[in-house]
Amino acid sequence: MPNHCVAFGCSNSSNKHSISTFHFPKDLALRKQWILNVKRTRDHWKGPTSSSVICSCHFTEDSFEESLKHYQSFSIKRKRKLKPNAIPTIFKRQCESDVEEPKSKRRNAVEKRKKHRV
Repeated sequence: MPNHCVAFGCSNSSNKHSISTFHFPKDLALRKQWILNVKRTRDHWKGPTSSSVICSCHFTEDSFEESLKHYQSFSIKRKRKLKPNAIPTIFKRQCESDVEEPKSKRRNAVEKRKKHRV
């Protein structure tokens, strides 16, 4: 079962296309910074569990060891690797990968009949 991102408003998991997830670091100073950044948008969050993860959309591009653009050009799937000192800094209401296109308004049967009569 995939773990979902703990950031507020984000439900990304590692089984989504081009999304990687990362467990909280063991280094206490770095872990504390990750926790503080998550709590900026989740006031009552009690902290990470052993299965808590943050997805790749909360990190800047320079937080990763290598760019995936090279691998994607060859259709090679690879998990992104964080630099040892990377800190999640991008916390929006929703990650860009979660934003869906607005659904078009459905027409009811009466509207459809009126259109066909014209």
